Amino acid sequence: MLLLCFSLILAAETAYFGGRCLAGLLRQRGERAFFRSDHRRAWRNYEGAMAWGGDAGTLAADEVELLLFGLDQREAGFRIRTEFPVGESLARARDLAVRLIREAPYKAYYWSLVADIYHHEARRRRLETPIDLDTLSEDPLANLLPEDWLSIAALETATQLEPNNYVYPDLLVEMLLEIDSPDLAAHYCRLAVAANPNLRDHRYLLRADLQPVIVEAALLGFADARGAHSMLPPDGIDTDAGRLLVVHGQDERAIPYLERAAALVPKSYDALSELGSAYYRMKDYEGMLRSLKRARLVHPDQPWPYYGLGLAHLALGDLQAAMSDFTAAREADPRDLRYFHALGETLEKAGRIEEAERQFLAAANLNQGEGLAWSALLAFYVRHPDRKGAAEACANLLTLGQVDSAVREQCAALEREAP
Repeated sequence: MLLLCFSLILAAETAYFGGRCLAGLLRQRGERAFFRSDHRRAWRNYEGAMAWGGDAGTLAADEVELLLFGLDQREAGFRIRTEFPVGESLARARDLAVRLIREAPYKAYYWSLVADIYHHEARRRRLETPIDLDTLSEDPLANLLPEDWLSIAALETATQLEPNNYVYPDLLVEMLLEIDSPDLAAHYCRLAVAANPNLRDHRYLLRADLQPVIVEAALLGFADARGAHSMLPPDGIDTDAGRLLVVHGQDERAIPYLERAAALVPKSYDALSELGSAYYRMKDYEGMLRSLKRARLVHPDQPWPYYGLGLAHLALGDLQAAMSDFTAAREADPRDLRYFHALGETLEKAGRIEEAERQFLAAANLNQGEGLAWSALLAFYVRHPDRKGAAEACANLLTLGQVDSAVREQCAALEREAP
């Protein structure tokens, strides 16, 4: 009897773990099919993994992701073959999401899936329902459908469950900006920036048409992050706050943030470089020189400090110092057209025409596929009449194709004037 019991237990364990291993293999095959955009095979593998005893929560989340991705691709105009039509995909995704929420209501990611489902349902309802112009309101929030509000509520729940995760409030910001409700979006923008005070991770903050209320909310978020424990250092937070203001044309307001960052970490190259740029736009060339000289000491191998110093010296009328700076920038990065052209134009101003010509020629020969290099060389030959050089520049320009019409007309005029 002991041997029989042991054999039965061993067989049951073998069957259980064998089923789990097979379920894991089927899930892996489903993921591979998903990555190949084979939605039907992915769904069947996920269902097979579920039948063999795979983790129900993980597989249900996989299936919801598969269904939602298929809906996203359909809305984007891709022709894909899915296991179910749109209506059934939404219904199945909703049922699976309800199961996930019931089993683990504390998981923020599940609530974000619910929000995505309601977002798709709102779009589908708008496509299927004729627009009644008499019921439209000037308040964008009044035009939201119940599904829109449910989507917002689900993301709000996810934000509350994971207050240190910036992804969910960022999704709310983008959703509310899409419906033109910046005042409500500002609250979530502050939460997102406070959770992650890294400007690059909030792409909407870099939009040229960003509303002022969102900019102010982001600044409050940076202040919140600086006053709390953050994974980013205080100088990095101040630098990104300054960058935000610089991006939106508020250089004067950006200066205190960047100065504070440079004071906290005297070797902060990012803060010093941003300071130099802000001072240049404000035409404070002395301030620009102070900042970029410090930046040059931090990274003597970088071309930008030399280039910026050259621009400042050029604005102050010190041509010799500007030529020295532009030469150093060109040596640090011998492929960038800006440094050749800046040095050539400065030499031209100093009356050293032959040396200037060599710079424009070098830029064109090193970047033969760049139309800008040949256009600058052509402009130089037009300023200092040289028909042969201009003809050669035009010939190289015309071989590149996609030449500006004004340049074509200029080349044609030069050809007509040729003896």
